[in-house]
Amino acid sequence: MILKKYYFFIGIFLLFTNLYGQITEGSVEYIASHNSDKIKAKLEKISDEEMKLNIISKLDNSEDVSYYLTFNNQESFFEKAKTMKNEADKNFNFTEILAGDGKIYINTNSKNILEKGSAFGDLLIKRDFLKWSLTKETKVIGNYTCYKATTTNISEGRKGKIVREILAWYAPDVSIQFGPSFYCGLPGLILELENGNDITFKASKINLNPKKEITIKKPEGKIIDFEEANQIAKNNRNN
Repeated sequence: MILKKYYFFIGIFLLFTNLYGQITEGSVEYIASHNSDKIKAKLEKISDEEMKLNIISKLDNSEDVSYYLTFNNQESFFEKAKTMKNEADKNFNFTEILAGDGKIYINTNSKNILEKGSAFGDLLIKRDFLKWSLTKETKVIGNYTCYKATTTNISEGRKGKIVREILAWYAPDVSIQFGPSFYCGLPGLILELENGNDITFKASKINLNPKKEITIKKPEGKIIDFEEANQIAKNNRNN
């Protein structure tokens, strides 16, 4: 009888421990930084020395950029951190250009990824979920053991399709499927990501189950698919 009561109370303890430890919402600050060496290696193809030196000067003066991810069990919202800097005084920042300035809403239940970029006004670009390849390779980031995952992202450039290799490190202990930008769908929160465009996002602050409830608002606007967005961007470049 005593043994049965012991197992009963142990069961209740484990139940409340699991409930308390369940992650339902939170926020993450990511710092985006550019890979200066990789970008400079690509600049070697430029024959105009003056232009090359001008780009390198702007690159060397580019700063890291902060982004914020807020999420609950099924939705997330990602955007660039607001700064006190006047837009007129803002310097050219390679990091921001390569990392992106769009606001991204994700709903894992409805399989919606909606991006609102400054170049598209009130239009919302609908993206597809990427398919990841999971590996057993691990590394420790902060207090978390993270696993490596890879995928590819295809976009349209001036000279046709661009295929970028994406590398992510996710933490299964934080059982949230979100990460920086539109990257999601892994069995754990993405703490570090290389976006294939010489940018690395790294989580710098994580706040899980905050006391203040997080509200995520779906952006409004006309939804267009990714192919239509590529065509609009192509037309804008040709005009």
